[in-house]
Amino acid sequence: MRLSLLLKQQVCWLLILLPMLFTNACRRVPTGATVSFVNEPAPGLITVAATGRGIGLPAIERDAVRTALETLLFVGLPASVSARQAMVDPTTVPTNFLNQFVERGSYQPFISGLDRSESRRRRASGGGKTIRYVLTINQQTLRQHLEQQGVIRKFGY
Repeated sequence: MRLSLLLKQQVCWLLILLPMLFTNACRRVPTGATVSFVNEPAPGLITVAATGRGIGLPAIERDAVRTALETLLFVGLPASVSARQAMVDPTTVPTNFLNQFVERGSYQPFISGLDRSESRRRRASGGGKTIRYVLTINQQTLRQHLEQQGVIRKFGY
């Protein structure tokens, strides 16, 4: 009798603690795609929507640009016609290339439009805020610049 009562108490505690453990183990994942293709307004131009994360508008904007360029260069945009494949093989590029490219502001000549697509900031799961931006990138000029810098070869990687 006493053993069954002890077993019932342990099962009750287990039923109470398990859901708490599982909900704490879950982490929040941002909803929606970080970078998505919008359109190609003209030959050589590509418009994407990118989410930036950070504290303060300049940091959030830089993160959105970095994320968009990282996707365009290293991943590609399957919905696009001209940027379907990655522009650069990630294994051939120095690890700090993209960080330096964005931090120095070297990307600015290749961005022909940068607009906030949301009027308010949302809380990010890891602290800070997120804002969605719509960027128009001159892909053709960016490719020429990367060829001149020796980051990519003339006819792709």
